Amino acid sequence: MFGQRRRGERGMWIECEAGGCILRTAISRLRTVHWMPRGAGALAAVVAISACDPGRGQEPGIAASVPVELVYQGAQCGEPEERAHVIASRAAWRAWREQQPSGTSDTAEFDFAQGRIVVIAMGQQRTAGYGLALGDDRARFVNGVLSISVTWHIPGPADIVPQVLTSPCMAVHVPVAAITAVDILKQ
Repeated sequence: MFGQRRRGERGMWIECEAGGCILRTAISRLRTVHWMPRGAGALAAVVAISACDPGRGQEPGIAASVPVELVYQGAQCGEPEERAHVIASRAAWRAWREQQPSGTSDTAEFDFAQGRIVVIAMGQQRTAGYGLALGDDRARFVNGVLSISVTWHIPGPADIVPQVLTSPCMAVHVPVAAITAVDILKQ
C-alpha cells in the first residue's frame, strides 16, 4: 500500500512508497501507470509524462523499439492494486521473486547495468479467469518513457469461473536502464 497520495488535474494522482512514486492517470476506462524513483515528486512526474527528460544515451524525442522478454507470469502475485514498477537490481529481483508463490519464471541472471525488469500487476480480482500477456514482443522507449503493450484477459459475463481471489501479474526484462516512467498500453 502506498504511503502518500497527491491529487493532480484531470484524473491524475501520484502515489509514493519507499521505493518510488507512481503517477496514475484515469482517462475514461483506460488507466496508465507511470513509475519513477522516490523523491522525484509531482513536478518530475509531469516532466516524465511530457517527455522532456531524455533517457541516458538516447537523443531527445527519438523513439527506440526495444525487445521485451517475459520472465515471470503468475496468478497470485499479492498486489492489491493495478500498478507497474521497475526492479533495478539483482537483489531486488530475487527478493520480489521469493515472494511469489507460483507461476512460470525464467531463472536466468540479468545484467541490471544494461537493463531492467518491469513488473506489471493487474491488482486483486474476485474470480479466476483474469490474466496478463504481452501484446507485442517489442516496447517503445522515448525520452525515458517505456511503453509496453499488454493484453488484459478478463472473463466474460457468461464465463463460468471459480470465485477465488487472484492477483495476476507478469514481469518482463527490457534492455534499457534509463527508465524514468512506464506506460502500460492496455489491449
